[in-house]
Amino acid sequence: MTILEQRRETTPTPSPTSRGVPVISHVTEWVAGVLGAIAALIGGFLYYGPSDGTLSLFGWDWDIADLADAWPFSLMIGGGVVMAAAFGWFATKMYRRDDAITTSVAVGSVLSLAALAGAAVFALIWIF
Repeated sequence: MTILEQRRETTPTPSPTSRGVPVISHVTEWVAGVLGAIAALIGGFLYYGPSDGTLSLFGWDWDIADLADAWPFSLMIGGGVVMAAAFGWFATKMYRRDDAITTSVAVGSVLSLAALAGAAVFALIWIF
């Protein structure tokens, strides 16, 4: 047995939390992503939809004209931030699994940045 083989046997493998980021459940990623997408879609409907229409969710009806002007922007900003977090969690999990920057890591990172950029655009539109 050589020294290199002996070192490989005695070197402990790092745990998933040894990099400083706690492990997040796959279900948490999906729930956050779906809730963020639903919020962003509702915000998009309120922003681009007809002003004389109604929004019906779970048996409740809202007249779009009666809602405040901040609702569409806040829903799209919040949905974008939540989706960015979900895609970031996905990219982190794929990086831990592969220990390299693979296609799934790159796609998760790009989608996270795109969602965050979308939220930033609507935040700037809301401000100005």
